[in-house]
Amino acid sequence: MIEVYRSTNTNYQKNGDITLTPLECIFEWGLDGICQIELTHEYDDLGRWEYLVNDNVIAAPTPYSDKQLFRIYKREKSDDEVTVYARHIYYDNLGNYLVDVRPTNKNGQQALDIIFSGTKFTPHSDITTANTAYYVRKNIVEAIAGDDENSFINRWGGERLYDNYDVYIMRQIGSDKGVRAEFGHNLEAIEESVSDEDVVTRIIPVAYNGYVLEGAEPWVDSPKIGSYAEVKGAVINFDDIKLQEDCSEGETGYANLTALRAALVKACNEEYKKGIDDPTVNYTVNMVELANTVEYAEYKQLESVEVGDTITCSHKGIKIEVKARCIRIKWNCITKENEEVELGNFLENYFDKTSSSIQRATASIEGANSQALAAKEVAEKAAKEAASAQTAAETAQGKAEAAAGTASTKAQEAQAAAETAAAGGENAQHYYELTKELYDNASIQAGQSSEAWLDLSYVNNCYLSE
Repeated sequence: MIEVYRSTNTNYQKNGDITLTPLECIFEWGLDGICQIELTHEYDDLGRWEYLVNDNVIAAPTPYSDKQLFRIYKREKSDDEVTVYARHIYYDNLGNYLVDVRPTNKNGQQALDIIFSGTKFTPHSDITTANTAYYVRKNIVEAIAGDDENSFINRWGGERLYDNYDVYIMRQIGSDKGVRAEFGHNLEAIEESVSDEDVVTRIIPVAYNGYVLEGAEPWVDSPKIGSYAEVKGAVINFDDIKLQEDCSEGETGYANLTALRAALVKACNEEYKKGIDDPTVNYTVNMVELANTVEYAEYKQLESVEVGDTITCSHKGIKIEVKARCIRIKWNCITKENEEVELGNFLENYFDKTSSSIQRATASIEGANSQALAAKEVAEKAAKEAASAQTAAETAQGKAEAAAGTASTKAQEAQAAAETAAAGGENAQHYYELTKELYDNASIQAGQSSEAWLDLSYVNNCYLSE
C-alpha cells in the first residue's frame, strides 16, 4: 500500500490521510546514500493527487521494509498527471544543525549518539574504530556524509541504511547470497564496462623507513598474474609496518628485518584478497527490457538483489571471475521488483582499494625495480663515503693545527736560546746543539708551516755563522 500523510499529521503508526493509486512509483537506492522515490499520479476524481504537495509524507514499500517514509520536496504538473519527488525522512536532518559538536576519541556508535542527540532519530553502528571530528554550524546530513574531511563517513567510514527514524551506518551493508551472473552477451538491456587499467598483479612492498624485501626480485605476485597478458606492477608503501627501533612511544613494531619482511608479504596477499588484482567492472542491467530476451533466465536472480549485496560476475572475454557489489537499484514499489540493477565497483576510487598508498609503476617492473635498488645503493654508499671523508678531514685538520702549534713553540724556544747564547758567548756550542735538536724536531712536526720553517732557518743560520 502507498499512502500519504499531510505535513501536519505525524502519527505514522496509523494509516495515512489517503491511499494513493499511482501510475508509477520507483524507489531509487544506492551505496552513495541516495534514497528517494519518484511517483506519478493521474488527476483522479477523488482528488488523491491533491495530497501530493511539498512537505507531505509518502509511505511506500521498499525492498527491505513494507513501509518507509519519504517527504515530498519537488512537484511537477503536466496536462494529465502530477509527478512528485520525495526524499527519505532521514533528510529532515538537513534542518537539524550542530552548532559546536566534537565527538572525541569515540567509536562509531558513540559518535553517532552525540551527533543525533536531541533529534527524533536513533543511530546504530558496528564501527569499533575510535576517531575524532569537529562539527561547527553543520547540519546533520553534512556532518554524516559531507565533503568535509570531518564528515563521519570520511572519519569513521561505513555504509548507510535508512529505516524510517532508525539510521544504520555499518561497516558494510548487504551480503553474499550466492548470486551469479555471466556477462559478455550482446544485449541492449545491459550496459557494461570492464577495465584492467588499475589492476595490480605484482606488488613491490616498502615498509616504513624504506625497508624492502631481499633479493633481486623483491616483490609479491598475485595468484592471477597469469590471467593478464602483461605484468601489472606497483610500489605500495606500508608505512604502518615498522621496526621497533623506528616506532614512536606507544607503537609496537617488529623485532628484526626477517619479521618485518614476513609482514610485508602478508600485507601484499591481503591486498590481493581485497581484489586489487581484479578488473574494474560496471554493469547496469535493465530488468524490464531484459525480460523480453531469451537470456532472461540467466539474470532472474538479480530480481531480488539489494544494495550492498555481492554478486559473482563472470565475463566471456576475461579468464577470471570478479566479485562485484550492487551499488544502486531502481525498485518498483507497485510490482515490488527490481527494474534496474547496477553492479560494480566504480564507486570506489582506485586508491581506496587498499589501505596503503600506491605508486603506479610507469615502466616495466623489472627495470623500475633495478633502477630503484641501484639508486638506493649508490645513495647509501655516497652518504657513507661523504661521512668518512668529513671525519678524516676533521682529524687531519686537527693534527695539522697541533703540529703547527708545536713547531711554533719549538721555534720560539730555539730563538730564545740563540739570543741567550749570543749574549753569553761561552756556552755557544751547547746552545747550538740544543737549537739544532729543537730545529730538527720542529721541522718534522711542522710539515708545511712556512712561518715555523723561516724562524728555525734564521736561528740555524745564526749559529752556523758563529
